[in-house]
Amino acid sequence: KHLAGRTVVVSVFASDTGTHWDFSRDKDVERYSICYHDLRMACEWLTEKAASYGVKTEFVWDWLAHFDLYYEHRFDRHMVVYPSDYSVYWEYINSSIPTDELLCRYDADNILYIFHYRTPKKNDVGSHAFPFGELDDDVCGFECVAMFSGLFTDVATPGTYAHEMLHL
Repeated sequence: KHLAGRTVVVSVFASDTGTHWDFSRDKDVERYSICYHDLRMACEWLTEKAASYGVKTEFVWDWLAHFDLYYEHRFDRHMVVYPSDYSVYWEYINSSIPTDELLCRYDADNILYIFHYRTPKKNDVGSHAFPFGELDDDVCGFECVAMFSGLFTDVATPGTYAHEMLHL
């Protein structure tokens, strides 16, 4: 997959046995807003930079405008680790999110899933991207990012989002 063309970005606000989102708490609503802002900035920056190299790219990412790009999920295991158990992500996406329908609906060339975790400040695991190619003899056809709130900080930054998205 490449950044060229139209890329659908699906956001999954993920919880696990060690982290969780609670949108009744102001702090989590604030972090949610920061994720939205930082993803927007990363998409705009990547689009602008790609254009400066003569590459046309577009991101369909705005989960407020496109409700089918927003999900919440709780994993029943600890997921804030590196390397991640990629098969758990694959199983969730394959069983819960209509990848082919989203690609068709948005006339997209690529799809990227970002799993946003609300990790504590003491988190020492960095965000990371992982492409899915062949896994257990099944072809997956999408890219994922495990986006942790930050590495020794409260929040990730637009630069972190852009960095991980460049792995496409």
